[in-house]
Amino acid sequence: MDFGNPGSLFSSVIISCAGMGFFMYGKMAGRMWPLMGGIALGLYPYFVSSVLLMWGIAVAIMAGLYFLREQ
Repeated sequence: MDFGNPGSLFSSVIISCAGMGFFMYGKMAGRMWPLMGGIALGLYPYFVSSVLLMWGIAVAIMAGLYFLREQ
């Protein structure tokens, strides 16, 4: 993660907060997919420094959670 880039820092905070929400929902509801998606959203921003790539991965994970919501 690039701490010198404010966009990267702001994006990682927003995405990680969404991950925390998915994680808490998955834990309380006892559902595996939101739990795993929340963990993924919370951890991957530490390893990606490009803001565009960070948002692209977040959208892909959330789209996957949307399509797996019935399982």
